[in-house]
Amino acid sequence: ILVCILPPSWSSYLFVVPDSGIFDYKLMPTVLEIIKHFLAQNNKNLITYICDSSDTEKRSAARARLFGIWFKNHNNKDYNHIQSKFYNKKKGQTFYTGLLYHYDYPDTEKIILTFDTINQELNK
Repeated sequence: ILVCILPPSWSSYLFVVPDSGIFDYKLMPTVLEIIKHFLAQNNKNLITYICDSSDTEKRSAARARLFGIWFKNHNNKDYNHIQSKFYNKKKGQTFYTGLLYHYDYPDTEKIILTFDTINQELNK
């Protein structure tokens, strides 16, 4: 269980992209537009994500790879994208994670360090 405690002034949102099993050409531009819009609203906004691993680890890795390609090919260079993974010994499974933040994020070093620390802790 990962518990994240946010200061009262922060907002937290949950965004889920359900897997219908059918390829949808509108999915990529819709998801990317939502992400870009959210990040453009405030340079302090950031997104962390964990790829769905409820089916297989192989599909989870494929989701991470696909999202990385989407963002690389459609990023207007205003945003940074870091991908990572951690192995959870209790579940015996690798989880694929990511961080998206505005290029002008005010404390980039701190957020990257925090993201890395969380992944290291989850790796134990």
